[in-house]
Amino acid sequence: SLIGVWHTKEMLPLFQRIVASRNSPRPIQLAGFDIQPIGSRRRRRSAFFGDLVNVADPQYGREVLALDTEFFDAYDKGSAARRDYLRKNRERIASAYDTLAAFFDSRMEELQRHAGRVAPLVARQEARSAAAYVRFQTSPDMKSYAEARDEAMFQNLRFLAEELFPGEKIVVWGHNYHVRYDNAAIPPSEAIFPGVAARSMGTWTRDHVGRAAITIR
Repeated sequence: SLIGVWHTKEMLPLFQRIVASRNSPRPIQLAGFDIQPIGSRRRRRSAFFGDLVNVADPQYGREVLALDTEFFDAYDKGSAARRDYLRKNRERIASAYDTLAAFFDSRMEELQRHAGRVAPLVARQEARSAAAYVRFQTSPDMKSYAEARDEAMFQNLRFLAEELFPGEKIVVWGHNYHVRYDNAAIPPSEAIFPGVAARSMGTWTRDHVGRAAITIR
């Protein structure tokens, strides 16, 4: 689910190495951490949520399927119409995803017995990301807009490091803006962030793990 900026020949060796490692003793696992629902298969999330919830509560499963379908119907209308819809329905939709994340958390052991360890964990984190995305898209100003996304990406990165792949070495690949940790030292573009130095994903990461996080641009 990579946006077009990454569709370059320079990226091919990375993906060739990932594929080549699949049958090795130490396969490379690829996981996303952005909160933007990008990719041609993004609408499969609705069935993923609904099917998993159905295990514990079929009625709520139908409600979740309807919620996520509504979200993607708005999402697919384009950025302007999407933001307008989300602004008008911000608290209802964001709170509904908060409730979904809490549901997965409360039923985690039951769902893991049915679907294995990984799927319910990913579903819970994706519900949290969905709520964060709604709040990010409806932020009142550019500083809030930038920080809402980057803090949520940090929470996803923390989830990957501490829950999904604990004890593994992780290489985080992203735009310099997101992985750097001292935005205050870099004058912001007045056209984008007038007079502010927004905290980035790298800032939250460095605050959380200290110098265990090594940033290379």
